[in-house]
Amino acid sequence: MMKIGASRDLCKGHGQCELFAPDVFEVDDEALVVLRSDTVTGDVAEKSVREAVTHCPELAIWVEKEPA
Repeated sequence: MMKIGASRDLCKGHGQCELFAPDVFEVDDEALVVLRSDTVTGDVAEKSVREAVTHCPELAIWVEKEPA
């Protein structure tokens, strides 16, 4: 299980998180990140979250805990 964090204070609404991991991240009507879930499991979901984290230009999303 991977635990994810996000900061609406850092988010500028670029939407890269939602592009790479739409099942996990959403950009709301205020153009700010919303976590649909703060944990993910499975190789595909974890890979998409890592891609989203890598592509966030504001560093507003991150992985808090990697799977053991």
